[in-house]
Amino acid sequence: MHWPSAAHEIAWAGECWAIEAELTRKTVSRTTAIMRELLTRTGDYGCPAADARVPGRPPRHARVLYICAPPALPTVARARDALGSAGARVEIRSLPPGAALPDPARRAAT
Repeated sequence: MHWPSAAHEIAWAGECWAIEAELTRKTVSRTTAIMRELLTRTGDYGCPAADARVPGRPPRHARVLYICAPPALPTVARARDALGSAGARVEIRSLPPGAALPDPARRAAT
């Protein structure tokens, strides 16, 4: 996601953020690995593998925003904490009320 470049108006204008919708709980180690990849990636998606992570280049994403379903929230928070100081670039928000998807087992039964 790219924000407008009116930096004088909005502190985060011009930044590129990664946005993750975490609907189901993964392991802390898997979630930490995903966060670390997002925070250290320097190349665009679809770029040659050699450009995905180039030392000395700034990270592609200034921040990572996780929007979480209630069951995933504790795991995402633990994963962010496992990143140490890099975790300061990860923001966690809850899904808005009513936004959670219905249980797949209930959908199949209807």
